[in-house]
Amino acid sequence: MKYALGTIAGTALLGFAKAKSGGRNSYKPDNIEDIYNLTPQEKAQITILDLSRMGLTQLPDDIFDGFSNLKRLSLYGNKLTEIPDSIGNLTNLEILHLGDNQLTEIPESIGNLTNLEILHLSDNQLTEIPDSIGNLTNLEQLHLGNNQLTEIPDSIRNLKNLKRLNLYFNKLTELPDSIGNLTNLKVLDLSYNQLTEIPDSIGNLTKLERLSLERNKLTELPESIGNLTKLERLSLERNNWKKPVPKETILKMIRNRINRNVVEKIIEMNNSIPNKSNLRIR
Repeated sequence: MKYALGTIAGTALLGFAKAKSGGRNSYKPDNIEDIYNLTPQEKAQITILDLSRMGLTQLPDDIFDGFSNLKRLSLYGNKLTEIPDSIGNLTNLEILHLGDNQLTEIPESIGNLTNLEILHLSDNQLTEIPDSIGNLTNLEQLHLGNNQLTEIPDSIRNLKNLKRLNLYFNKLTELPDSIGNLTNLKVLDLSYNQLTEIPDSIGNLTKLERLSLERNKLTELPESIGNLTKLERLSLERNNWKKPVPKETILKMIRNRINRNVVEKIIEMNNSIPNKSNLRIR
């Protein structure tokens, strides 16, 4: 049975269900061939295209032709190893979900999607991200967790509207200093990587509310951690801490009324380092 994303309201139109939710038309075909039965006029009306969980292993190069008004595209939960360059023609896209596939790379043409606000690439086999990711200056959420990434391109500095960045379960050993340019970031998840240090520039992320650093190879935190006055949650477990955060930095955090749980996490980290004199909250 064919169905549309969201609540179906309306009539069947040439074999697909037409739904309007907030003025948007949604379409989910039974199979990929159904797309080729749509007229150009019908394609132009579709703003949400759901191709999730269809067992797809590849996509024809012309699969996206004619979807000139597409706002949301989901290819979640397939078995895709690559995405055609033609995805770069969907320049009105705001949400793109490519998670839970077997992607090993993303085409440079993704940089054409300058209206994107949310990009899901988690649960793939990506080893790198194209530099063109830096063109997505309207991006607010970038999900890259559970891949094989060893580095993040410096072009990430341009994503100044980014609020959430998930990089958990990768193979990162370092972060670019340019991560400090993401000054609107609220959530940063770097857990389960191989990071040995965090750049001082992280102190520029003064809107950050959640920072996850557990399960890395970190030996110390930069003193700039004391600048994160909005921080509410901090995860530090399972690292190789060797150098404590200075008392002066902890006192600064207390004066700046940083969340008590965050301060206690840092003191707990300090106390886990043998033969160090540490500051305690009383």
